[in-house]
Amino acid sequence: MMKSKITGGKTNYLFTARLLSKYEVKYYQCEETGFIQTEEPYWLKEAYEAAIVALDVGLAMRNESLVADTQKILLKYFRDARLFVDFGGGYGQFVRMMRDRGFNFFLFDEYAENLYARFFSVTADELATNKYDLITSFEVFEHLVDPMDTLQQLMNSSDSILFSTELASRVKYQSASDWWYFVPEIGQHISFHTQDSLEYMAQKMGARLYTNGKNLHLITRKQLATNPFDYLKSFQRFEKWQRFIAKLPHKWHGNPKMKSLLGADSDYIKSKLLP
Repeated sequence: MMKSKITGGKTNYLFTARLLSKYEVKYYQCEETGFIQTEEPYWLKEAYEAAIVALDVGLAMRNESLVADTQKILLKYFRDARLFVDFGGGYGQFVRMMRDRGFNFFLFDEYAENLYARFFSVTADELATNKYDLITSFEVFEHLVDPMDTLQQLMNSSDSILFSTELASRVKYQSASDWWYFVPEIGQHISFHTQDSLEYMAQKMGARLYTNGKNLHLITRKQLATNPFDYLKSFQRFEKWQRFIAKLPHKWHGNPKMKSLLGADSDYIKSKLLP
């Protein structure tokens, strides 16, 4: 029987699904936390022949939403933060958009080509040795082969990890068709968290979990006065007002010192491209 990738304890067999339309793969659930994992993923090299799969049609819209939420959290809870990295940031769209808003973000991704934020990447060594005020990691945790090891590595570099992944319920799934997030067609989703599994991971890191209970989460050792996701909810009633504010000069966003890095980045990239 497989051991839980979260606790190291017992798991129960859930079901078998056909991944990439060819591999019969078993799914198991952690008895203690409800975390769901596949058997050891021998098919990943094939699954990642395309880093961003065709089925991910919500990528651009998701980045737009995540940029808005991340900016609010940074301005409220991380006002003194100066250095950020987006772990598993894909083509770099999120990094580019955050830099456009004045936040000093860099990209790390071992699988995808940096198309939007060229010259603003970090290497694995830089990720391991630098200290970041916040690491973001969106739609990555469901891809991790060893979630605990990866989280430990990230928290060696930062005390705060803001990330997204859909939460599984504690029901007993009968097949991969019971939840859209399994997406066996792509073969990349191999780890499925519950709030209990994220709580367990945060505790092991000497940190606290904040979550919206759905798909957006923060594990941090930083002492926060309030729950960031309660703070985000307060904006939902004022969406029309937000769109109006977004069109005003940057000082209306509550941080007059913030200045877009777009112009400076453009000059820097030009210097790199010159012979």
